[in-house]
Amino acid sequence: MSWQQTGQAAAELVLGATCPGCRCSGLGLCGRCLAAIRATRPFRAAELTGLPPVYAAGPYAGVLRDVLIAAKERSALGLLPILAERLAAALAALLLAIPSSPLPPVQLVNVPTLRARAAERGVDHTRELTRLAAVRLRRLGVAVTARPLLMIQRRPQDQSELTRDQRWRNLEGAFRARSVGSMPVVLVDDIVTTGATLAEAVRACQVAGGVVLGCVTVAATAKGGPC
Repeated sequence: MSWQQTGQAAAELVLGATCPGCRCSGLGLCGRCLAAIRATRPFRAAELTGLPPVYAAGPYAGVLRDVLIAAKERSALGLLPILAERLAAALAALLLAIPSSPLPPVQLVNVPTLRARAAERGVDHTRELTRLAAVRLRRLGVAVTARPLLMIQRRPQDQSELTRDQRWRNLEGAFRARSVGSMPVVLVDDIVTTGATLAEAVRACQVAGGVVLGCVTVAATAKGGPC
């Protein structure tokens, strides 16, 4: 048995640690699942009512779905850098599709998370993904800044069991934006399904005087899949 195999076996025995993608023993993503995530290509999600262009790093399926769930629901914070890497790729795809040269500086504004939920998870993972993606892009010379300008002013009910129309009604007026300023905005979330959350975020930013260029997410469900 190699040292690597011994280490994986020990991790599983002592820590119960497994790869969140394929469940093989070990700490963090295995090489195969990491390669699978990096092989995903950003795409423009299917046109969603009331939204500017939405780009996702990949479909909400397979390894990407499992890793997102682990980061979001099981507090696997070590997975955030790879998810932020894919989010940065989605943002690059969006910016390249904008017919403007040179590209203006952009502020990345994350969809807010309930404080209680963020405290429960140990981090506001969407805000942290946004920050990490901005850091990665600035290293590549892209003028982006992460700014948490959105706040929850009315707590919506849980969305998981709601229909599309119910989701839209549930989120109406839920967000408020601080002064956005003149720099264009790109909104950031982890997953897009019906687009209701992003639509409310767009509305709040526009009310505050912002110009929203588009939205980016780590993943899009089948309902918000490729055009």
